[in-house]
Amino acid sequence: MKEREEENFVTPGDILGKALELKPGYGAYFSSHDKTIYASLTGFRSITPAPIDSDDQRATVEVKGHKSHGPVPEPGVVVTARVTKVMAKMASADIVCVGPKSVKEKFTGIIRQQDVRATEIDKVEMHSSFRPGDIVKALVLSLGDARAYYLSTAKNELGVVSAESATGATMVPISWTEMQCPLTGQTEQRKVAKIDAVKKKLQHLFSFGNQKMATTSLSALNLLPPSKFSSSRSHSFPQTPLHIPSSPNQRPLKSKSLRTISFALAESSDSSKSIERLQELADCFVLPADYFKQLPNDLRLDLNDAAFDLSNGTVKDECGEEAGETLLNISRAWENAETSVSAALVSKLPQLVGSLTSNNKSALGKRLVSASRRFQAMGQYGQDELQMIAKVMNRAGKALSQIPVSKVADEEPKQETRVLKFGELQVELTPEKAYTGAVIAFFFGILTWQVGQGIQRIPESSLEYANDNALLLAKSLRLTLLSIFYSSTFLSAFASVGLVLLAGQLNCSAADLLPLLGGSAANATAAAAFLCTRFNEVSTRLDGAKFAIDNTYLLFSAYLVFAMQLGFAMLCAGSVRAKNTMNIMLTNVLDAAAGGLSYYLFGYAFAFGGPSNGFIGKHFFGLRDFPSPAGDYSFFLYQWAFAIAAAGITSGSIAERTQFVAYLIYSSFLTGFVYPVVSHWVWSGDGWAGAAKADGNFLFGSGAIDFAGSGVVHMVGGIAGLWGALIEGPRIGRFDHSGRSVALRGHSASLVVLGTFLLWFGWYGFNPGSFLAIAKSYDTRGAYYGQWSAVGRTAVTTTLAGSTAALTTLFGKRLLVGHWNVIDVCNGLLGGFAAITSGCSVVEPWAAIICGFVASWVLIGFNKLAEKVKYDDPLEAAQLHGGCGAWGLLFTGLFAKKAFVNEVYPGKPDRPHGLLMGGGGRLLGAQIVQILVIIGWVTVTMAPLFWVLHKLRLLRISSDDEMAGMDVTRHGGLAYIYHDQEDENTLPHFKMTRIEPGETPIGERRQQGV
Repeated sequence: MKEREEENFVTPGDILGKALELKPGYGAYFSSHDKTIYASLTGFRSITPAPIDSDDQRATVEVKGHKSHGPVPEPGVVVTARVTKVMAKMASADIVCVGPKSVKEKFTGIIRQQDVRATEIDKVEMHSSFRPGDIVKALVLSLGDARAYYLSTAKNELGVVSAESATGATMVPISWTEMQCPLTGQTEQRKVAKIDAVKKKLQHLFSFGNQKMATTSLSALNLLPPSKFSSSRSHSFPQTPLHIPSSPNQRPLKSKSLRTISFALAESSDSSKSIERLQELADCFVLPADYFKQLPNDLRLDLNDAAFDLSNGTVKDECGEEAGETLLNISRAWENAETSVSAALVSKLPQLVGSLTSNNKSALGKRLVSASRRFQAMGQYGQDELQMIAKVMNRAGKALSQIPVSKVADEEPKQETRVLKFGELQVELTPEKAYTGAVIAFFFGILTWQVGQGIQRIPESSLEYANDNALLLAKSLRLTLLSIFYSSTFLSAFASVGLVLLAGQLNCSAADLLPLLGGSAANATAAAAFLCTRFNEVSTRLDGAKFAIDNTYLLFSAYLVFAMQLGFAMLCAGSVRAKNTMNIMLTNVLDAAAGGLSYYLFGYAFAFGGPSNGFIGKHFFGLRDFPSPAGDYSFFLYQWAFAIAAAGITSGSIAERTQFVAYLIYSSFLTGFVYPVVSHWVWSGDGWAGAAKADGNFLFGSGAIDFAGSGVVHMVGGIAGLWGALIEGPRIGRFDHSGRSVALRGHSASLVVLGTFLLWFGWYGFNPGSFLAIAKSYDTRGAYYGQWSAVGRTAVTTTLAGSTAALTTLFGKRLLVGHWNVIDVCNGLLGGFAAITSGCSVVEPWAAIICGFVASWVLIGFNKLAEKVKYDDPLEAAQLHGGCGAWGLLFTGLFAKKAFVNEVYPGKPDRPHGLLMGGGGRLLGAQIVQILVIIGWVTVTMAPLFWVLHKLRLLRISSDDEMAGMDVTRHGGLAYIYHDQEDENTLPHFKMTRIEPGETPIGERRQQGV
């Protein structure tokens, strides 16, 4: 019998059997995850058969012989625990109470990262949620390993209920994410349990008149009973921590003398009133499921205006992260006329109020009042539901607006200044100036170091002079320059560090100074107060520095992308004949100028004017209400540079035969409407096809990954150019009478090569710059690895794809035509760049080589096809950007790596990745859909535009003008001067005349021999 008992002896977490055969009894519980029954106590496994007349004939398994005399944690029970260790992904704690009863044994709890909060799980940082020594209330989820229970604090009433600061004082909760030390004023981040939940439980006790029981419960928490509270809105809580019984081997928590501090309870009378009003508002939104969809169009517009008033501007900053996100979702529901979704979201507002600061509540109230005016303007409709919503929303907004605003949150910290004197010169040094000086010193140090390195690399053997004195002088000069530049580097580094330390205002506490001041708390507090006035809020300053770094990076990338316009201009000029050089250069200038105005007025709003629908944006026309949390001016400039790049691609396809007015029309239309709509689909947070969609409802579960625009930019420009060239027809002489291809070579291979290198240089802003920020850590491999590493990887993949495509084109064309052609190599290089642009951030470098290799053959194949169908594209723009861009989208769907996809597009760990990388075919399907919709969209917009221009005789120039060259007939002279302009004998034998649209400037007479 003894052997049998030892075999049946179980401990918590041991498997007792499967739920198909057994049902849990005492000391056992059922896990729905694996349909298994586990032990929750220590004892002996016992099985009791089911009664004969029972409907459930499964035997009951129990754990008997448990000798514990105290409570035991069980799934579904709320426990109190003391945090002992905090790690990156979890925190461990000793469970000291199960409900109101203390435990007699040692039980360990584990709080995992995914169980800390119910929302934004991927953003949870354990060290910002808990600290060793914190007392937390948590819900038992299940048994883990080695008698450890999985705990959760994902509900509002769960989390940290008591914590000590560095000075030993009990921290005071000031929001659901922060606690404050009453001695130093220093704030620390925590996952704080809602205060109002505790008070509701106390009020529930008093509602039954059980004064004795309630007073006992309060005394266990070291709180004063409600009868001792003042009648004012500001109540006093003792500074001592919760008194939690602990096991003998645990270190008791410190007990301090009672000191009271004043803070506003979440359940003040004003807050209770506002919660009631919000609950009334939630009841008003309980409407028929299709109520909003049945509204007339004018009322739908008013509803959209209400959505805008509710969520415009910095809503998350003003109302808090969670409440702001809820308001944004409510706005989207109103815009999409989703009545049931709207009701569900509005019902969350009363629950969120308790976690808001007074400033958040006031901002929320003002937004509700503003939105209520829109509902009031809708007038009488139906059974006056809209008017009822307006009245209740207005009352709720006013109740929230009347809550006193915390002065502590509004007070701006005094900014320390220093006055530096240099003789008569006096300079007032502020933290901003100091940080600016530190950045300048840092870059100057890098510059002087590089110059010094360059001088040092000059070998002395290369210094050859006529005599020894000159040689000695040269060596002395070299040594002097090295000393100057290396000294400048050292001084720059010293100045940079010194300015950062001077500008930074570091947080400190009195406890840090106690060992230095002989243990006198008074002296330490005074010294800390003196120092903290000069060293505080460094985190805020660092956040500002991060924004400055990211915006500087984005602006520099925008400048690089804009420099590609110069590359386009040189490439186009070298690829056309000399007689059309001025014309093609002017069109490149106009692409930027006309595109700048159209993108400012309409394009940016259509692309990124959120909140909006999945098809097109509808805010920020003319940059109204800009900047906003959605974007700054640097972001607009960067996106404008992308837009004009698409227009520049199209201009190359229709070069040497297009009227000037047609350039103005199509360029404005392309950058102001066609391109922005596509970029909204893929890059906006509201776009239907994007991989970074805000609501997480991705196309095929992944969204289309087009990181820098193989489809959005290159395919749009290439397909637009395809239709323009098809409708215009080939240039005169491009194909002979028998239909054979005749090469009309550009006049300058030098300009083509120059333009290619400029485009190559600009591509490092085009692809790596599409991260939009660089100062971001991934926390996956260590402090050395972050978004800066991904930026570098993107530059590497870009380089490898272009280089491989160039070499493949070089040898491929050598095999096909028998000679080495620099023009073909340049086009192959650009084809590789256009292809890798989609997946440059999510593929391995070795995969980029495959991308470039295939891209070169795609370009060669499309060029052969163009000759077969007699399609004329002077710059091969449609084949290069359209064809290689489409291949780039397919390539991403095949080779995207899971780890890189999760880094670049976080928030969805199970997002599909490349088909050949084991990620299934959903991403590839999304890429194919993007290719098809881009071809369709550009076709239905640009093809009709070119056709109308052709019918109005505004598209193609006359044959005489084309033969003579547009530089002379349209732009007043040749681009190159090969003669003395005063020698009339060398001037062309024709005369400039005024021409009107549709007229023939030279007449019907053709030149002889043509």
